[in-house]
Amino acid sequence: MGRFNLEATLLDGVTANGSSDKKLVELYDIITFQVNTKDVTNDGATIDIEVSLNGEDWVTHKTYTLTADGDELYTIANERIKYVRATVSKYSQGTYTVLMMAGK
Repeated sequence: MGRFNLEATLLDGVTANGSSDKKLVELYDIITFQVNTKDVTNDGATIDIEVSLNGEDWVTHKTYTLTADGDELYTIANERIKYVRATVSKYSQGTYTVLMMAGK
């Protein structure tokens, strides 16, 4: 990526339902997310990568239904998005971390 990078941890070892703080990403062309799942044996949780133009009304861009340990990568490229966040729902077990990197 270019010299304008934004790195953030959206969720850090989360063990319950809830949403991360929103991150302003309107200056970036590429946004990549890494979803890390630990301590899941069957029913873990659902993680949504959500986007918004106003920071209040959220649209799900990608949904992960997580049922085992592992890592997933997801990239949003060349879309006009102002804010992003990650949301955990349907939590049953496990620990979840979502990392984000955005760049030009």
